[in-house]
Amino acid sequence: MVPIAPKDVRHVERRETSPECGTVLIPEIPHYVRDDEVFIDVCPPKGLGRSE
Repeated sequence: MVPIAPKDVRHVERRETSPECGTVLIPEIPHYVRDDEVFIDVCPPKGLGRSE
């Protein structure tokens, strides 16, 4: 499920731990909301990236 942000939000920052990445997202890394309201995260989609 993709989180949907309010229409007036275009730039947000998250400071909590991302369970998908297992890393702490530092405030200096921004998260953006595209014009079509799709939330963009710095984490790769599930199924991509390192394989254990």
